[in-house]
Amino acid sequence: MLLRKKYNEMELKYTTIEFIVWGYSSMCKDRIENSLNVNGIIKAKWNRKTKILTAISNPEIVSLEQIQASFCRTIK
Repeated sequence: MLLRKKYNEMELKYTTIEFIVWGYSSMCKDRIENSLNVNGIIKAKWNRKTKILTAISNPEIVSLEQIQASFCRTIK
C-alpha cells in the first residue's frame, strides 16, 4: 500500500511517501532505511511495529518510480 501526501516547508515542496515493508529485526531496519539513500531523499524511517517506511523526498529531484526502483534493487 502506498500513501502520498504533499506539504510545503520553507517554500520548498516535499513529498511524504509511505510504504508497507515487512521486516523483523534491527538489521532489517538498517537495510530498509539505507535502501533509500539516494539523491532527493531527505529522510527515510522504518517503524518495525507498524511495518511502515516513511520517506520525505523532493519530487523535483527524484520521482516515485526512481524511489521504488532504488528500494527494489537494494532489497533483492
